[in-house]
Amino acid sequence: MKNKDNLQEYFKKSYYNKDKNYKSILSEIKKEENMIKKRKIFKIISTAILTLLGTTSIVFASAKIYNEYIKQQSNITSSDYDINIQDLTQSDMIRVENSNIYQTMYYKIITNMQDYNKYKAKIKELLEMTEEAFNENFLVVIVGINYLEKEDRNLTIKTVYADETTTHIILKQNENPDFENYNNVWTAVVDKSQLRDNIEIKKETDYIQNNEFVSLSDLPENYSVEDALKDGCFVEDKNKVLSENVNAIDEFIKKAENGENAFIRIYSKFNDFYSVKDIEYKDKLFTYNVKVSENERIYVYNYKEIMKGYKKDNNLVRYYLTDDKAGYGVDGNWEGESIVAIYQE
Repeated sequence: MKNKDNLQEYFKKSYYNKDKNYKSILSEIKKEENMIKKRKIFKIISTAILTLLGTTSIVFASAKIYNEYIKQQSNITSSDYDINIQDLTQSDMIRVENSNIYQTMYYKIITNMQDYNKYKAKIKELLEMTEEAFNENFLVVIVGINYLEKEDRNLTIKTVYADETTTHIILKQNENPDFENYNNVWTAVVDKSQLRDNIEIKKETDYIQNNEFVSLSDLPENYSVEDALKDGCFVEDKNKVLSENVNAIDEFIKKAENGENAFIRIYSKFNDFYSVKDIEYKDKLFTYNVKVSENERIYVYNYKEIMKGYKKDNNLVRYYLTDDKAGYGVDGNWEGESIVAIYQE
């Protein structure tokens, strides 16, 4: 019964002229047809899976599925004054240019044991590699050499991919970042199919998104007080509140204290300078995005607390984002980010 014709011939001999078994004959033929179809489909699927695994080198490690081209990675903390790191950055490492990462970074693409041994002698924690491993992989080493701002702490190499001309290496801050994490050396073993002559290193940032406001990156170049009021921002000009709801910031703080998700956009102006600030409270963390009129960069910060300072003699009140509720002086100025100062009655 290798195929339909053989099956029909078999039943013709066995059940010929036996009408009462006609339905049974058709049923058996149908079953065999279905089995043949299933075997063909299974063969196609199996072939596709094996081909995919062979061409993309998907790797499973420690029950974690990595980006398909990253075989292994590690993050290392090294002192800014580490002479070994300085030696590497001043010899054959390449400075990261044209990036959205604002600290100074260098990188090295290692494709052979000679370079690997040189770097391994300087960075003892470097991922282990063999000569055979370099047949199919390359090792990327990225080094940051100056103080890490909060937005650049607890980074990891998230993605590596290539187009026709360029290898793209994407760094991203971990979820619920540890701001005491000062990793400044990032390494990854990457499939050699993604190696190109040009290397681009950038950071992926999840900017605050709110359905009621256009993204900070899409604001017009000369965003005015009138624009901000029309859009529903909390607006102050030279510390004077122009918005109808003068208590909007206090209401935002109250929601956060009650554990509610909350958002506010603050527009501040002083003479020709202005800034637009998004603050979001979510998952016990304040995310703070700031765009200023002087450049296109959007600054990204995270803090644990929001505090209201003491009212001054002139009724000026300053609000802060901070990681330490106790970190203030006798005048009520908190150690953290001053987000706005306004006059309040």
